[in-house]
Amino acid sequence: MPNTTSTIANIVLKQSEDYELIITMDSTYTTTNKTYQAKVVKDFDGTSFTHSGGSVTSVSGTVAADNSAKTITVSFTAAQTQGFPNNFEGYWDLLEKDTTSGTKYTRQAEGEVDVLNSATSTF
Repeated sequence: MPNTTSTIANIVLKQSEDYELIITMDSTYTTTNKTYQAKVVKDFDGTSFTHSGGSVTSVSGTVAADNSAKTITVSFTAAQTQGFPNNFEGYWDLLEKDTTSGTKYTRQAEGEVDVLNSATSTF
């Protein structure tokens, strides 16, 4: 997956289950001097939705970059996935900031999000 284009990756979050997406970049990519954010939103207008009993406009994932493996891992915990309302549909993206320039942002990945209901909550 080259860093010169944004990748479309639709994701399905199963309530009460940890989720992890590993994005493999091309061999020339470096994570040095870069920070990342990954968020799930209902829509791009910032419409509020219920998550874990409260009203939010986004849910942030954890992002870990591995320069030697040329990967960026986006993850959501079981508690986070459980917090989404049944049949939630929305969008997500992974934004990269080059800290050497301070102003260069790149959307490395994006897509739709679907949440599958869970009959059993976490233990």
